[in-house]
Amino acid sequence: MIIKKKLLLIFLVVLFSSAFTDTKTYNFSYPKKKGTEITLISDRFKKFNKEWRGSDYYYYSEKN
Repeated sequence: MIIKKKLLLIFLVVLFSSAFTDTKTYNFSYPKKKGTEITLISDRFKKFNKEWRGSDYYYYSEKN
């Protein structure tokens, strides 16, 4: 019973602490290949830009 209460308390702390941070979800995909996507959840970046460099696709951003 004590373990369940501790787990519930930990869950609530994590839930509420994440609610007070300004995190955003970023999705990155490679335009020439469907089904390729990487997801990043962070509060450390501003708007991302994308750019072709030869045969590669780059994403870059300014750090907050």
